[in-house]
Amino acid sequence: MNWFKRRADPASTQPRPEWACQLQRLPILAGLSAAEQERLIALGQQFMASKRFSTIGDDNGLEATTCILVSLMAALPVLHLSLAHYATFYEVRLYRDEFPSLPGAMDSNGVVHDDVEWLAGEAWEQGPVLLSMPDLQHSGDWTGFNLVIHELAHKLDMASGEINGCPPMAFAQLANWQHQLTQAFSLFQQQVEHAEQNNLCLQGLPMDPYGLESDDEFFAVSCEAFFTRPRPLRDALPDWYQQLALYFRQDPIQRAPTAT
Repeated sequence: MNWFKRRADPASTQPRPEWACQLQRLPILAGLSAAEQERLIALGQQFMASKRFSTIGDDNGLEATTCILVSLMAALPVLHLSLAHYATFYEVRLYRDEFPSLPGAMDSNGVVHDDVEWLAGEAWEQGPVLLSMPDLQHSGDWTGFNLVIHELAHKLDMASGEINGCPPMAFAQLANWQHQLTQAFSLFQQQVEHAEQNNLCLQGLPMDPYGLESDDEFFAVSCEAFFTRPRPLRDALPDWYQQLALYFRQDPIQRAPTAT
């Protein structure tokens, strides 16, 4: 196992050149205002400074640019929130390839699986975030897929004390969130069933049908779509999109290409 840890000055208001350079490599960040880009870089630096980055199965070690890209994407969901939501973990493990699940692992529905499943990413409760580096290469575009946002959404969910698709929020907002989540889940389930029954391409759905696995997966997949394919999500699930926009205090449609 190779270890890499980078510390940055959280108080620095001047983005480091390499951070600004890496930010430009991620299309989903290009539409942010100059002030938002500066805040994102500052949050990314704080994220990297507070987490330990490790690499598994890569004898070449871990490149700083990879850690920067992960940190920038991790900072996007909390751009107008707080890094305190990520305080429940301290390590990011990066794997050279997809990795096997732990035998006997319990899923979010309480079911124990003895068979081994190959994973692209995973977020352990009160543990690290695990990411496959090949899948990181497909994150950052307006495609609906983003491994970092998906796994960090699970960490937002866990920060509430339960794994149920409800991130931390004021108690007065919780009932409406749960209602909107249930409604959106049911509506999306109908959309998936309609597509399957009519032999329609599942690529036309607003997000990955994997979200129907459970409430927490629905939230994580929704977050991927919200930040990386927002327009189809809003068109298909407008009330749920608005709920996400209110929570994250962002409207990615304002910066997304017209086709997404």
